[in-house]
Amino acid sequence: LKAIAQLVRAEGSVVLNEDGVRGLDKKTIAYVPQLGSLHTKLTAFEMVLLGLVNSLKWHVTDEQIELVYQTLSDLGIRHIARQPFDTLSGGQKQLVSMAQSLIGKPKVLLLDEPTSALDLRHQLIVMGLAKKYTKEQDVVTIFVVHDLMQIGGKMDLHDKIVHGWDISAEGYSKRVVQDDFISPGKEIWTDLILSKAPIEGKMKILDVGTGPGVFTTILSLAGHDLTGIDISEKMLEQARENSVRYGARPEYLLMDSQKLTFGEDTFDMIVSRNVVWIMEEPEHVYESWKKILKPGGRILVFDTGHSKENFLTKFDHSNEAFLKEYKERFGTEPPISFEPGQYEEARGWKRELRLSYEERPGWDVGVLEDLGYVNVCWDNVAEQTAYTAEARFQNGDKVFFRLCADKPQQAPSF
Repeated sequence: LKAIAQLVRAEGSVVLNEDGVRGLDKKTIAYVPQLGSLHTKLTAFEMVLLGLVNSLKWHVTDEQIELVYQTLSDLGIRHIARQPFDTLSGGQKQLVSMAQSLIGKPKVLLLDEPTSALDLRHQLIVMGLAKKYTKEQDVVTIFVVHDLMQIGGKMDLHDKIVHGWDISAEGYSKRVVQDDFISPGKEIWTDLILSKAPIEGKMKILDVGTGPGVFTTILSLAGHDLTGIDISEKMLEQARENSVRYGARPEYLLMDSQKLTFGEDTFDMIVSRNVVWIMEEPEHVYESWKKILKPGGRILVFDTGHSKENFLTKFDHSNEAFLKEYKERFGTEPPISFEPGQYEEARGWKRELRLSYEERPGWDVGVLEDLGYVNVCWDNVAEQTAYTAEARFQNGDKVFFRLCADKPQQAPSF
């Protein structure tokens, strides 16, 4: 890699064939070395700024400053901009090194042991960033790793998630959430949402990751203009059937929640349930929601709270002790959306998700505030949403949070 980056003398040649032009300009290459023992008094911001060394003059421009902040935001580390590089964790240092390399928009990205000495959470972040940049910028990326699982297991996460929802769609709709379409579930969920409405009267609402269409249907029946989106066509088939069954006529669209195509200032409210946890790039998702909200608009997120350690064990449906006790209490199997033996296929990929290793909703609160949302707050609604004995047993003592955050009425002035 160092030879390709022209950092060491070597024989032979390296060629990048682009638009019929042969050759490899050193300025188009970014090399990210192994995480070493670099000591510096520079801040994270200043380290990333050095990635623009080829265009820096005596004075740093406003455009260059904004570009650094934007790059840090894209990687989810804007909040550490002013922290000294030496005080950062290993994962944060590697992300700063990635930001320093990506800010110059290289055509060739070279990663030397990019995940060595990193915990699993930061491995997922770094490899996800490499994949995203390679795909979006149509560049060449070469990386060296010793763990082959990092190649085969993580690069197709998106397809695993879509497939997992496809095979769960009918079971989730018919066995898990049907009670939410009727009393008392319908009224409970409608009140939990509309009691947090940002305005009075009819609202234009986006239901992100609508699944079988619970929120989209009941809010449409409450008189609002609803659009439900989902990444799984199988889920949308169930959603359309449910809406017709209960007399609602919302709009449903097949759309990746991480690649929204709506215009800015479109919605009064964005709602989601059990969705944010599966996002590969959750910071980007929250940022994109803010853009399509109207000024003063609100997001309302329902999701499971957990520490950094317990999400993958406590609530897995592969927990045999839980399954046994449930059957002893209620005389039947718990309502699971996929078939027996399909756990790995349907949900095993949760081990590859970043938010499986974050404390929530604390992580969400911090990110939303960094992104400029206001009135960020949450409460635990586990008791209200567990309105059956079976649900109360399944929930146990877990936190099921309702998280609110608003887009400011007007952009902040500097």
